Amino acid sequence: MDASLKTKVDELLPYVQQGLIVDAGFGTGSLLEVLTKKFPKSEFVGVDISPEFILRAKKKFAGNKKINISRGDIRFLEAYGIKDATTVIHASILHEVHSYNGYDETPVHRALRSAYEVLVSGGRLLIRDGIAPSRATVALWCNNKDGKSKGKVAELSTRAMFKKFVEEYRQGVGVLFDEAKVAGKDCYVLRARDAYEFMAKKDYRTHWDLEIHEEYGFWREREWLQALKKAGFKSVDLQEKNNDWIIKNRWQGSVELYDPVSGKKLDYFPTHAVFVAEK
Repeated sequence: MDASLKTKVDELLPYVQQGLIVDAGFGTGSLLEVLTKKFPKSEFVGVDISPEFILRAKKKFAGNKKINISRGDIRFLEAYGIKDATTVIHASILHEVHSYNGYDETPVHRALRSAYEVLVSGGRLLIRDGIAPSRATVALWCNNKDGKSKGKVAELSTRAMFKKFVEEYRQGVGVLFDEAKVAGKDCYVLRARDAYEFMAKKDYRTHWDLEIHEEYGFWREREWLQALKKAGFKSVDLQEKNNDWIIKNRWQGSVELYDPVSGKKLDYFPTHAVFVAEK
């Protein structure tokens, strides 16, 4: 969780408004800790559903009277007495709300509306999360020489990991694909959003059994914007982002994308998106 902390800080802090700052789904508490140092005149609320993270946060922030740690569901922030917040942050949490509630959109809509309800007029909801590609299909090339074809997950090649992915994704529902020669390479032709999911999680080998069931890019740009508008937000700034470290260290040399019709090589998908929604 903390591996991308610097990126989260760089991308989110410019949009944080001082006052009452709510980190909804704070996880390890590392982002919340940075926020307290960057905005010393503000007050903070950290909400998380995990008993383990709550205990760690209470220990980490013991004695700091400006921070209130609450165990709770981010879909119901108003139920914990939160009001008049100037900033609410959802950092890499909404895809978990979606994934661990049966891949249902309703809990995500509820979380967005809850953030809206606790914000002051002019307050901001900041979201950093996955985003599904707008393309329909792609041809995906996977390296079969960067690991083994069989064996332990940690030792498998990218191509072998793809075979696991298409069988195990989303509680075993799996993914449909075709095999085709594209641009002279053996590729898999599949939905772009499924290719994105594989690329986003193929290197999470230690916790593969958990990550394989999460859907990072559950909404495309249009769907995100519609959902935030439905929640009541008057303006939304959406920025698709590229994590250069992920592209260099996890994608280059392991996967390539092509147009399945023309054979033209395609740019990599944006790794994630940042949303700044104002009430």
